[in-house]
Amino acid sequence: ILHINASWGKQLYYWDKDIEWTENEAWIHPLDSVSFYSAYKGMVEHTCKQNPYASICCLTLMQCDSTRYDDSLGTWEELDEQRKLKCQAIREIAQYYGVQLIDTWNQSGVTPYNAPSLYSDWLHPNQYGYRRLAECIYREIK
Repeated sequence: ILHINASWGKQLYYWDKDIEWTENEAWIHPLDSVSFYSAYKGMVEHTCKQNPYASICCLTLMQCDSTRYDDSLGTWEELDEQRKLKCQAIREIAQYYGVQLIDTWNQSGVTPYNAPSLYSDWLHPNQYGYRRLAECIYREIK
């Protein structure tokens, strides 16, 4: 399992069998002019090349809990729009590389109405939110 985290433009890392990351090396500073699209595309391409026979899936972001958002990143509407654009980028990249897309934004069952009960904060799911995510992934890969 490979986790690619480039969702905020602040975090970017991937695992390579030939590199042992230290914490300082693994995290790229947000001012490093790497767009979400190019970062995500590069990591999917790298993963596909390094693992040509692997089943690779891309997951969109899930909807979040706006009731706990503290507006330190701007307005909720701006953030939600950015997240939707990132989901669209993930869809395009998955299609481009011919890898499976699991659209957790639309298929996980997480909505603005039930998100407060599925998140421990505005962004990170609690045990019930992760269960919802796992069930969505399971339905799509079985």
